[in-house]
Amino acid sequence: MKAFDRWAKAYRKTAAENEYREITARLEEEGYTDLEGIGPRAVEATIDLVILMVGDDDRHNLLPLQVYRSADVRSQYTLTFQGGKHELTRLYCDDIAHLDLVEIHDAGVGCQNFSIDRSDERTMTAAERSKLKAQVREDFDQDYFGGVKLKFSGEKFFVQVEVEEIP
Repeated sequence: MKAFDRWAKAYRKTAAENEYREITARLEEEGYTDLEGIGPRAVEATIDLVILMVGDDDRHNLLPLQVYRSADVRSQYTLTFQGGKHELTRLYCDDIAHLDLVEIHDAGVGCQNFSIDRSDERTMTAAERSKLKAQVREDFDQDYFGGVKLKFSGEKFFVQVEVEEIP
């Protein structure tokens, strides 16, 4: 069994044993109200996102950072994507330069709107926020050559990114 398959099986098992309470609570915090049956869909959306980012080789060692329980997070950053009306997906990483945000956007997983938070919930310095914004800009500029408009907002605790394609 490949490492990814073992990870996905364990992720699904942890979520099911938790009866999807943690992921449902996160969705509720985000303002979702139609939560019936959302847990399994959100778990599968997260797994799809990890498949997209990890691929066959996991050269940036992202897979061990992907956990179901928030208490188990050991990464520097949490990226939260809205992948459709009722799916909240999260990726954990130590360096967002290791993620292909454009690939997430183009795959339709949900990159029109995403946020980057410190996993330890500490405030971000202005320099850290600037670096994250520059990394996001660079990723999109490399593939879209200015064909998207990026809108940044947020406070000391996160960077919110809205992606708008320019027709």
